[in-house]
Amino acid sequence: MESKQTKKAYLKRLKGVLYFFLSLFLSLLGIRAYFEIHKYSDSEAYLSLGFKGVSGALLFSWAS
Repeated sequence: MESKQTKKAYLKRLKGVLYFFLSLFLSLLGIRAYFEIHKYSDSEAYLSLGFKGVSGALLFSWAS
């Protein structure tokens, strides 16, 4: 019984960490697009995606 609960907790933590790094990557992509505003015509969309990634990373790290 305890091993199943430990395994579930480990998988939940791993999922949270994976979501955190994915969100961090998306946020860095958005920030990079913001600074290269003349290259990308839709940099506001990338920046919005980056801020959503940061908020998602905070939410998932808080939840796990």
